[in-house]
Amino acid sequence: MSGPPSKAPRAALRRALATAPTLPDVPHPRSNPPPGRPRIALIVEDDDAVAILLTDIVRLRGYSVRRAATLAEASLRVAFEEPSVALVDLVLLDGSSEGIVRSLHEKSVPVLLLSGSAYAEEVAAELGAPLLMKPFHLDVLLEKLAFLEASSERTSDLRA
Repeated sequence: MSGPPSKAPRAALRRALATAPTLPDVPHPRSNPPPGRPRIALIVEDDDAVAILLTDIVRLRGYSVRRAATLAEASLRVAFEEPSVALVDLVLLDGSSEGIVRSLHEKSVPVLLLSGSAYAEEVAAELGAPLLMKPFHLDVLLEKLAFLEASSERTSDLRA
């Protein structure tokens, strides 16, 4: 597909995001993102408590946060934004996020899968994404996030 995207999908994105139960897309006041391309984390999570925890953690690490709670919101975010990293719940209320993960991989975005599902390890292996099983410990989340950040930096170097 060449040329700029039409205005219709952008209007759909604005409508979907305006009604979505998301947190503000502003960086945490203590974050110091590096100069150049902004560090953006996409969080695809339908559980508000988990999403708030993940948001707080990644903001403290210097990211601006974009959140999607449904497959439709996530698809729009992936289509129109360029996150540096993504934390994606495998099973959302409206279905499996496997397609979202594949789309993110096509854009060379490092993904951390989150799940409490019994089949998550098999799916994570198939998708080639690290997995954080729910419920998780904060230290394990931080370890996985550090791995994701290192992957993001390598990918960023390749894009430059």
